[in-house]
Amino acid sequence: MLRVLQRSSRMVAPAARNFSSEAGNNKLVITEVDDKTGYATVTLNRPPVNSLSLELLRAISQTLDDLQNNKSRGMILTSGHAPAGGCLLSLCCEYRVMCPNYTIGLNETQLGIVAPTWFQASLRNTISRRESELALTLGKMYTTDEALKVGMIDEIAENKEKALEQAVAFLNRFRKISPMARAMTKQALRSKDIVELEDNRSQDIDLFVYAVNQPAVQKGLEVYLESLKKKAQK
Repeated sequence: MLRVLQRSSRMVAPAARNFSSEAGNNKLVITEVDDKTGYATVTLNRPPVNSLSLELLRAISQTLDDLQNNKSRGMILTSGHAPAGGCLLSLCCEYRVMCPNYTIGLNETQLGIVAPTWFQASLRNTISRRESELALTLGKMYTTDEALKVGMIDEIAENKEKALEQAVAFLNRFRKISPMARAMTKQALRSKDIVELEDNRSQDIDLFVYAVNQPAVQKGLEVYLESLKKKAQK
């Protein structure tokens, strides 16, 4: 199933209806389904910047499970800045359409922490290994044009409406493809990374907890959060 991850203002697809989901009750995630195509648009709704709290992550997971159980298809739409976890959500999608004047990337090293191995695997599956190494060690945030050049996104759209149209066009390419064959192919392509994720979960957690509790890292996070507050006040 393709997924829409919309990180800025809400977009409503033509002839859309609300999708009832257990996760939707808390309004952190808004889901609408286009009755003509059956495609779903999932909108994150945690102002001001959709920071990924545990509650929001659970709501996203529940929504995607509900859509899959209802055999709804989704669209990929990346709009707004997408650092760290926001970048990962985009990398988990099959197709990424991004508007100009935004940035995307795994910037963990800028904060003194290490991106988990499954973050790294998702990036390596999207761009070249060499570019992944540079991106991860530098904590680089890519502009829209830079992201397209290295393959982190697939298309640029002049606005959100155009991005939605381009995402629909991508989905329509699979109308004659067997959903089962497509799903099994994707599982095979990702099977090694899935196994490594399961096997190294405890190690990843231990490494992150160790790093994030270092005094220098705590100081860096404090400075970063203060900078975000100042931006939000402008």
